[in-house]
Amino acid sequence: MWNPFSILSFFYTVAKDAPDPINVQFEEPSPNLLPSELRKKTKVDGFFVSQLWIENLSKRVLENVRINLTSPLEYAPVVRTNKRHGEVEFSYDKSKMEFLITKLDPSESLKLSFFPKPSQIKNFNKPQIIIEGQELSKLMLQLGFYKKYPSMLSMYFFTIFVSIFTVCTIGFSGYLLLRDNAYLFPNSEYTVLRQAQERLSKYGCPLLVRENTKELKQKLQSGSPYHIPTIMEVNGASTEKELWKKESIAFIECDN
Repeated sequence: MWNPFSILSFFYTVAKDAPDPINVQFEEPSPNLLPSELRKKTKVDGFFVSQLWIENLSKRVLENVRINLTSPLEYAPVVRTNKRHGEVEFSYDKSKMEFLITKLDPSESLKLSFFPKPSQIKNFNKPQIIIEGQELSKLMLQLGFYKKYPSMLSMYFFTIFVSIFTVCTIGFSGYLLLRDNAYLFPNSEYTVLRQAQERLSKYGCPLLVRENTKELKQKLQSGSPYHIPTIMEVNGASTEKELWKKESIAFIECDN
């Protein structure tokens, strides 16, 4: 027997085993010029900087967040957090080009600024992010994006609903227009019925529908005694009384 609570149990299991939602945004390297006073002191015209935002939207602490860069850095990275104390435990392995964050608390957001070497700027792309030994998946990013911006999720489902509704409407409308086509639906109920009506009309026995009037009632009752039961069946009436109460009556009229 089907358990009505099985579907609730299924959704609970899916929600429980769903990956942690992470919101990640990456900004490509862009040039930044120094003021003339600083350029004289540092003898550097400017630098390139790339920004990476990581936000833990789950309810648990994420440990060992590794960020593998795609090219070396010119200067040490800068890390900022939204936590009040402003302290982040991290390390950067220059030889491996790997950035390691010890832990990321729930609702904690980090902003990391990287300064790639100008000579390797073309090779500096979105870094690989590995959390607790697992590479950050597209599903985790999608969950994080929709949790960060719930209105986008509502718009996404609304767009899907409108698309499905439009396709179904067009399909149903097309079916209604083409269901009488003998070439496309040669064995459909509508095609067979229409063809039968055409054949009957050749013998003077078309299927007609007329308004239920006293004249029509007298006309039908004056016919064969077997005619009324047939008309009752055609109109879905179980008794004559029910038949004569209908506003319109369908019947076969033979001229022969």
